[in-house]
Amino acid sequence: METERLVIDAIKASDKEDYFHNISHDRKVLETFVCTYVEDIKDMDVTPYVDRDGMYAIRLKETGRLIGIILYFDDNGESCEIGYGIGSEYWGRGYGTEAVKRFIEFCLEEKKFKTVYASFFTGNESSKRVMEKCGMTYDHFNEKEMVYLGQERDLTYYSINRMSVDEDSQSDTFEKSCGAIVYTVEDGVIKYLLVQEISGFHSFPKGHMEGNETEEETALREIKEETNLEVNLCTDFREIEQYQPAEKPGVTKQVVYFLAEYSGATPTIVRPNEVRALKSLTLEEALNTIEHDSKKELLKMADAYIKGRKL
Repeated sequence: METERLVIDAIKASDKEDYFHNISHDRKVLETFVCTYVEDIKDMDVTPYVDRDGMYAIRLKETGRLIGIILYFDDNGESCEIGYGIGSEYWGRGYGTEAVKRFIEFCLEEKKFKTVYASFFTGNESSKRVMEKCGMTYDHFNEKEMVYLGQERDLTYYSINRMSVDEDSQSDTFEKSCGAIVYTVEDGVIKYLLVQEISGFHSFPKGHMEGNETEEETALREIKEETNLEVNLCTDFREIEQYQPAEKPGVTKQVVYFLAEYSGATPTIVRPNEVRALKSLTLEEALNTIEHDSKKELLKMADAYIKGRKL
């Protein structure tokens, strides 16, 4: 496999030194890429990775040197998960996005997987951005899925499937909305604001972008128009939901969610023709109220982010 600047091919025995420096001995990489740290190159054994099925070297075209690795695993014939690591010396140059985008094509088009998943430690914004740039969208969230480097880790999963790629390429219309998971803290308890739509379903304040608005401007406007609240928007938390609504054939909808905090105010319905009720609920109450699993997962991610930030 090739890209403009990279070659993705089998790992060789001669890659030992590069593998050691860019993966196994690079502590920055191992903060987010699960791999055993190796202190001394004499203890490095690259043999298990040489020509290993599903595991590949990421190389610079101009030098042929290994700068990272990429792999697929949990192959059940229908889907797989991918992972990658690139030496910290090469961060910030777009190599990750370039390699992942090509590898997704390989998995979907050549290996014929229907769905490709990828995960990252919740809060790793760099990995999240790479996945979004490659067309992946939020899939689900697993709290405390594993222990790594002595810490319990939450994992956020993104996915892309062959059908969505085909549909996106044929889609007549793309609609983008922005909003936020809105919350307040009452006596030390986080309360989340749910919007009960006229349809009866519960969601978060959101709406279509207008004119030359930025994502942040749309989110703030929609929150104000739906709840009459002035909020503090947290853009470090940014999650994307993308889907093709059954009631709108040929339309792809994308919703960007931020976090928004308010205090000392009472939410008020401004659009009674669109909003049936506004409900301030604890996490458990909100999870028991929301109908769609994707919204529940977004709320869990937001809750984990808020609590992690307050530690």
